[in-house]
Amino acid sequence: MCMATQQYPKAKALLDKFHAGECSSEELALLNSWYHGLQSEAQLEDSLAQRERFLANFRKHVAQQQKTKVLPLILKWTAAAAVIALAGIGYFSIDHKLNGTPKTAAANIFRVKNTSGGIKKVTLPDSSVIWMNANASMSFKEDADTKTRWVAFEGEGYFEVGHSSEQPFVIVTRDVVVKVLGTRFNLEAYRDEKMTRVSLASGKVRVSAKENQLAQTVLQPGQAASYFPEDSLIITHSIDTSLAAAWMEGGFTASQLTVKDAFTRLCESNGYEINWENERRLDKHITIALPKQRFSQMMDDLCYMTHKQYRIKNKLITIF
Repeated sequence: MCMATQQYPKAKALLDKFHAGECSSEELALLNSWYHGLQSEAQLEDSLAQRERFLANFRKHVAQQQKTKVLPLILKWTAAAAVIALAGIGYFSIDHKLNGTPKTAAANIFRVKNTSGGIKKVTLPDSSVIWMNANASMSFKEDADTKTRWVAFEGEGYFEVGHSSEQPFVIVTRDVVVKVLGTRFNLEAYRDEKMTRVSLASGKVRVSAKENQLAQTVLQPGQAASYFPEDSLIITHSIDTSLAAAWMEGGFTASQLTVKDAFTRLCESNGYEINWENERRLDKHITIALPKQRFSQMMDDLCYMTHKQYRIKNKLITIF
């Protein structure tokens, strides 16, 4: 038995509680103290070294989180971002995404797909702003008859929508419709995931299921709505809005995502394809928040939490 195990006999149980998100503030302080004690060991086993790196990143992120609010985060990113103005007229139908919008032979249609591998800031003709995560795509049009601003969206994006009582702003995803009343919010609508989530930072939005009009809710700031199409169910819960938008500063957050979806998001947003050799417990839900750091470090932390390993060859990552 190593010296660290003798010195901290309850460490394993405490780490298990930490991974399950059940640690009290006192237990987190004890875990932090245990981490500092480990640093004095001359030789660390590989598993303990991996825990050391993970806990160091965790403490760093908690310290940053206490000082970070959504608005300063957005302003900081905006200072370094390039504004991309959408322009052009398209001739195509997006009725398959925008249910209820009339088919128009010629309309002001704007389409954007973020293929940059980073974050793209888009300013719409109505001055609304969308930050699009890697691989996100959208279509935008203004309906002349109803004066409705329509957005079809896929992927993840952070929205700043200007209020206009005469021009409703409606976002349509694969599963939900979001009606906006002047607000800031994060939208997760990935094509291959079994959940769509709206996290509200300010203002008010109405979220309703496309296939079940009885499944709807109105969000207040600090709340999120998660929709599960298999059950036609919307679940509303409280959130930390700074974590919901952590990806805008290059971090990575998975809030109650399956292990499979978390790995897929992280890999694909960094330009990697993923291959599974270890498919055990891929449906287990996890929550993890990582600050901006090297992609390999994020993979190390995620693998540690999920008891997996990985190897990289060119642009293919194999999980085993």
